[in-house]
Amino acid sequence: MPSNDENIQMACDAILQVIASHADLPPDKYYLPREETFISSLTKITNTICATFKHVPLVIMQDKYNLELDVCDASSEIMHKLQMVPTLISHLQCLFKIEQLTLDGTLQPVAVLKHEVLVSVVMEVLWTNGFYKDIDLEDPEVLNGVIALGSTALCSVIKEYETGVFKCIDFSTAKSGDTYCSIRTYISSEIYPHPELAAHFKTLKTRMREHREERLGL
Repeated sequence: MPSNDENIQMACDAILQVIASHADLPPDKYYLPREETFISSLTKITNTICATFKHVPLVIMQDKYNLELDVCDASSEIMHKLQMVPTLISHLQCLFKIEQLTLDGTLQPVAVLKHEVLVSVVMEVLWTNGFYKDIDLEDPEVLNGVIALGSTALCSVIKEYETGVFKCIDFSTAKSGDTYCSIRTYISSEIYPHPELAAHFKTLKTRMREHREERLGL
């Protein structure tokens, strides 16, 4: 989840790569837009991705986490959210579900990074919104970033109801960068070192990739 400065730096690096890749061509054989225009276009791509990730959970989150009550009971809904939201965001509980897994030879309930809302967010962004076209799904690390960004967006949307009523939170590195880093750290330090959890996570990502046939009608 790069900051604006990091976006600009990545855009500058991309320009240098393009120039280097065309070093053998005469200047009149290719067109390179003005640097300012190119940088602006590339940074907008990242902003569009973040906006999409934030919009998707906003649509489905309240129903899935049972945050909405009857339309005639507004005051009770505020209190309900005041009680529910802190629990959901505490230790990122909103991202996990309990499954029975065998760890160290013992079948036991384990919290896994696989809540149905998180999975729905990732699947909607990838397949319904078409981001699958822009990433290499054969790279096992790519989906780690997608899952982490989807998790971060989901947490950001839930936090917007922390006071019981909606208050918009900017989905940016300044506001959500720590959450994104925490999720990436969790994946690398809490999942991958444990063979059973790593295998379970790998299966989840495989199913996410394979599900494209159903989503796209292939």
